[in-house]
Amino acid sequence: MRPRTWFAGVAIAAVVAAGCETAAPSDVAADEGVPSLAGGETTSVATDPIDPAGELPLDWFVRLQEEIGPPERDLYFGYMERCMAETGFSWKAPQPPPVPTEWEEIARYPARYGVVTLVQAQRAAYLPPDEVFFDVSGEEADNEGLPSDPAELEAFQTAWFGAEAEVGPEDLVVVSDPVTGEPILAFDPSSPRGGGCVGRANAWLSGETSELGSLDIATDVGTARAWIDVRIRAAFDQTLADDRVVTVADRWRVCMAQRGWETPEWRFPGGITVGRTDTVVGSDEEIAAEMERLDEEAGNTERAVEDVGCQGEVDWLVSLRDVEAEYQQATVERVPELFADVRDLIAVYRSRLATLRLADLDG
Repeated sequence: MRPRTWFAGVAIAAVVAAGCETAAPSDVAADEGVPSLAGGETTSVATDPIDPAGELPLDWFVRLQEEIGPPERDLYFGYMERCMAETGFSWKAPQPPPVPTEWEEIARYPARYGVVTLVQAQRAAYLPPDEVFFDVSGEEADNEGLPSDPAELEAFQTAWFGAEAEVGPEDLVVVSDPVTGEPILAFDPSSPRGGGCVGRANAWLSGETSELGSLDIATDVGTARAWIDVRIRAAFDQTLADDRVVTVADRWRVCMAQRGWETPEWRFPGGITVGRTDTVVGSDEEIAAEMERLDEEAGNTERAVEDVGCQGEVDWLVSLRDVEAEYQQATVERVPELFADVRDLIAVYRSRLATLRLADLDG
């Protein structure tokens, strides 16, 4: 799990996986920048009643992102500052807020698991933890630099994102998902048109990595990241539907009931919801009342603490990750060549970042 509020709204074609914890496969060489974490130990904290069950087959993904994230951010925002200056706008990159000490404990778990630590339950309950633990007041200061005049703001946005009319069919490529066979329309990162400074920054970072081998699903690193993200999420959805996990969730509900919290079948440990939407229908008064109830529930630290306690009693996290590991492994085994290509693509991208960083320092 990564603090993401300060980075919101920035379209960067990069290896950024929101909400997955990862470890490197043993077949990726250390000199490619992927630390070998297979079989590594995961530490626990005494105040946390649960202990992670080890690494998952796709856990290498965010570990790599954590390595390349800082130089990637510096290069990307540096390019954006220069590009916007060339169009006549003075824009300075936002500075990430300081990371609180408690975040290290929360960040050990992927965001898709919801609330699984006492420190998160006690401080944030079911609210987005980054909005509670991080001081994002600097974002407002960053936005104060935007033009107030509507016409100037429109010009700023065009310089930032580009004008849609600038993009033609020649700027798009069609790739196919090797698993589903469905066509995917993507912007060609090598195109000089469209996308404004964002598009040019992404193309500059991606370089020639889109031409690697037989990798037809990843026309750039951003598409590769999305490709893995989708498969991690699909494996997790399968995990939640597995009878072994459902059985443990039922035991958790019994525990919650014994502590005075009735929990419907669509609610899983950690605040995860399955098979339910939060769409509210009715009169304005009914909608307002329901939204207020949902807000109160999201901030209910007492319930969240009991939730985490019951997770520990039924070994929820260990059971969940054991089953999830099976589904992730099956996903990898279904198209191993594609996953190997994605790993190679990211390794090439990492090398490119190192080259760009050296050139930036020399310049």
